[in-house]
Amino acid sequence: MIERDGFFSIPLLPAEMREQKQRLPEDKSEWPKRFLEEYRRLHAAFTAGKGTFVAWARKDRDPRMTRTAKLVLAYLVDCLNFNTGRCDPSQRTIADEIGVSVRTVERAIKQVMEAGWMDVSRRGKTVTNFYRFRVPKAKIDALIGAADVLRQLRIEARNTRLSLNSDPSPMSDHPASDPTPVTAHDPTSMTVRDPTPVTGKPMKRTFEDEPLNEKVTSVEKVMEDTGGDPFLPYDRHVSPNEGRFFLTELGVARSDMDDCLRRLLGGNLTPYDIEMTRQKRGAA
Repeated sequence: MIERDGFFSIPLLPAEMREQKQRLPEDKSEWPKRFLEEYRRLHAAFTAGKGTFVAWARKDRDPRMTRTAKLVLAYLVDCLNFNTGRCDPSQRTIADEIGVSVRTVERAIKQVMEAGWMDVSRRGKTVTNFYRFRVPKAKIDALIGAADVLRQLRIEARNTRLSLNSDPSPMSDHPASDPTPVTAHDPTSMTVRDPTPVTGKPMKRTFEDEPLNEKVTSVEKVMEDTGGDPFLPYDRHVSPNEGRFFLTELGVARSDMDDCLRRLLGGNLTPYDIEMTRQKRGAA
């Protein structure tokens, strides 16, 4: 930042370097080395100055510096040209960029100017305004001082919380070095009683009271007939004719032949499926 006449301002390209730059080619690789190094140094200072200026404005607690006013100021600073020092976007452009109305932009510009962050040069009704950014040094000193005070208060508050958490106050009648002893008590002995003998009669609603289920399931029947795993698929047959002959030997009805043949040729037919088909046919 540049301090001059009690004001801070954003550094721009000096007038003598501006004139010299106009005589140089546009390709920066053809510029003199010392001029290029100085130009880059000044441009870096310009970029840093814009960031510092906006950061200061965000800390301003002036009621005129509303959220919209700070947005307008940040956009205008971003429009500042390093080479020419120009900053003259139209109010319509500002409104479109930050998403507000033109009347809101007009009020915000007035608030920023009254808060002391920039000067506005009005160049007529049909020409855009020209904005120059500078802020009184006394205002910045007050902002930095207030920020330092707040920072110190936060540090003290944090240290106070840490001290309270690390050194809790002792409770009355309970010193930390002499904890209250815990009295040991023997558990009450329980009387051991012999369980009541149960007669040979089975209790109701138990598995012992249930009669033996003599019904043979379908799976058991298939296992008895085949002597193997009822869910193991039959060997896949090569031709439909062989499959039909095989299913006929198993006793498959004609109405179930097509479905069983399709499953047999696909390798998905099991003895259990044949048994279930027989039972459904018998039930029908």
